[in-house]
Amino acid sequence: MKFHIFALYLSIIIVLIAFMTYNINEYNGNSSELQEIKSQKKNYTIDIPTTINNLISVNNKFIIGCEYKPENFLNDYYLNNKIEDEKIYSINIDTNEYTEIKIENYPKNVPFHPYSLSIIYTKEKKYYLYVLNHAVNYNFEGQERIDKLSLRFESKKISLSYEETIILPEEFFLRIESISVIEEDLIAFTTNSPYEMPRDSDELLNINSKLYYIWNNLLKIISPMIKIKKCFVYLYNKQNKGNEITTIDNSQSSIYSGITYDVNRKLIYAIKHTEKVMNVFEIKNNEIKLINTIPILYVGNNILYDSNEDKIYIGINGRKSDEDSILKKNKKLEEIETFSGYEILDPNNFNINDIMVMKNDKFKWINSAVGIKGKLYMSSIYTKGILVCEK
Repeated sequence: MKFHIFALYLSIIIVLIAFMTYNINEYNGNSSELQEIKSQKKNYTIDIPTTINNLISVNNKFIIGCEYKPENFLNDYYLNNKIEDEKIYSINIDTNEYTEIKIENYPKNVPFHPYSLSIIYTKEKKYYLYVLNHAVNYNFEGQERIDKLSLRFESKKISLSYEETIILPEEFFLRIESISVIEEDLIAFTTNSPYEMPRDSDELLNINSKLYYIWNNLLKIISPMIKIKKCFVYLYNKQNKGNEITTIDNSQSSIYSGITYDVNRKLIYAIKHTEKVMNVFEIKNNEIKLINTIPILYVGNNILYDSNEDKIYIGINGRKSDEDSILKKNKKLEEIETFSGYEILDPNNFNINDIMVMKNDKFKWINSAVGIKGKLYMSSIYTKGILVCEK
């Protein structure tokens, strides 16, 4: 009996220490480190009438971004609401004009909720856009898909047409955070949760769902101490029939966020969100191995390597716990005082080339950044439009 009481108290102490450690590690720096950078750059906004999750550059002429509305996937609140399909937009760099891109020949009655984008230029001189699609309807029926779209330039616009789809296994249902295409049908991706989402609406809303949610968040707190392996980097290879998906990183991470491929150096860069590091993987002799871990200054979200600029762009934002508070409506966005912005790394030595952070007052919670021709484009899932900074 005494042993059980001792074990209970010990468990409580461990959880409290872990909680303190988690919040210290998760915080976007401290008050002495976090100094707002007063940028002398000219800032303005492209008024796209929605929030954008992921930005990528195309041929040094366009930016493509996918619409994302966080409320679509707040299962505790919106299960019984109809979820409308979301859109893909392009921005002409020369004119800053934006256009909604309609996808030709896309399958009917398939939900379209793009979450992550990756583009490839093939040996046949063709562009393909790969779209991570959380293809679920309002009752959480559907599949986790990667849609392959043909991309063409028409006058001053981009057109997309449907080619094919990769259906991902049930274990990845609503868990995939980011994708990056290495070559056709060879795709690296990250996960942001250790378990697939329950599908049944009753299961999501009953007490078991609450316990599931509590346990999942408890794992996030204690995993740094007890080394629970949670979120990984995976590789999809269509050629490996029967074994298409393999794990390429077994290291511990509470959340993996963005991933990108450096085509010039044959490297994969992946962001560990709360740990504030970037893992570097080398592709050599058909093998992928972790070769370096690079610290970054802030909590990184989406990451993009741009071969034209030869730079690594990271969208940086606040704490994950702050975001959870916003989503659960415990706090309003304007009450969050963390910083957001971008970091730019030099892939030759991983030094920081440029950085901008700002309080969440004008453009809140930046999660994606890309640079073209001396301009920085940033997006947010909580602020409509695209923020542009001219150097």
